[in-house]
Amino acid sequence: MLHKSKEMIISTYHRILFLDLRPWILEKEPQLKFKLLLAELEPELYQFQPAYEVETDRPRSARLSYFRNQIEYTAVRYYNNFCSALKATNNENEKTYLIRLHLKMIASIMTDLRATVDRISPTKETLKVLEMLKHQLVRLYLEVTEMMEEDKPDEVLTMFSSPKYL
Repeated sequence: MLHKSKEMIISTYHRILFLDLRPWILEKEPQLKFKLLLAELEPELYQFQPAYEVETDRPRSARLSYFRNQIEYTAVRYYNNFCSALKATNNENEKTYLIRLHLKMIASIMTDLRATVDRISPTKETLKVLEMLKHQLVRLYLEVTEMMEEDKPDEVLTMFSSPKYL
């Protein structure tokens, strides 16, 4: 189950950063396409109570609505799968290993996001999509960190304190 959650978040978020869902490539697509894609998305509900929440402005286009929901549903699915796997683990060393593994994975995606922003010249709408992604990644990082009983690492979050970053 844990393996599934890792692949799912990496797959969806990497599609947004590097593959067929790059928002700067899809800018010229008609809003109708995003309305249809939005209707195909399956909502995901939390099975475990999150400690943090991301509040965003209401999207002003079908394109932004689609990306917001895609990013949010992926984060919820990931969180549900991660919590299920953590709950099924009885060994404290294994729990610590899983937590640290996921912190590194989330940090890697955050690094990819930063590199993407540095490499492109995003429009206002694309920047909004990338900000939504960043906010969900930071929330997931905080959620996973919250599961640690001892030291709560903050080295990844300091990397994003620069005003240059989104």
